[in-house]
Amino acid sequence: MVDILPYLYKRLRDADPSVRSEEQLTLLDVGGRTGVGSDLLASIFYGIWSKRKISVDVLDIDDTYEDYIYASARFVRQFICAYIFNMESDQYDYIVCSHVIEHIDEPFAFCEQLRRVSKRGVVMYCPYEEQDPIVGHNTITHEMIEGFGAQDITVLDNTWFWKQESRPELKTVLFWLPALT
Repeated sequence: MVDILPYLYKRLRDADPSVRSEEQLTLLDVGGRTGVGSDLLASIFYGIWSKRKISVDVLDIDDTYEDYIYASARFVRQFICAYIFNMESDQYDYIVCSHVIEHIDEPFAFCEQLRRVSKRGVVMYCPYEEQDPIVGHNTITHEMIEGFGAQDITVLDNTWFWKQESRPELKTVLFWLPALT
């Protein structure tokens, strides 16, 4: 989650010039798992570190960490155990989806659904152009990202936790998906 914060702030500022207004926005962290990154994000936008208040919910298909989230996440509004395909349209102002799409069998349908659920846009973060994918990963290519309708594609080759000396070719990518509305 830390790696996406500067990008997310830039997208919020560029997409919504009123980013410093008093209107509270909503954000869904898709695939938030333990909720730790979600809680960090929620704490930043709780009004302590930012003038913009954003309420953060966590969505995951596995409820293993639900009790943990409710016991430890001070700033997350709620945990939702569901598939994104079961969510209603225009439910959240923004969506963040970090390191999920590479696990999805139908990435185009997944991106379309994220765009449908969001009112304003989606920040995506994932491995980029993996040459020898990690077990359980599908390779996300530049052509795919463009096919998703992505904007502001930013490739990172210096992500500290993702780099391994034995695999210097590993890169990640951030991109913006505008909402369908």
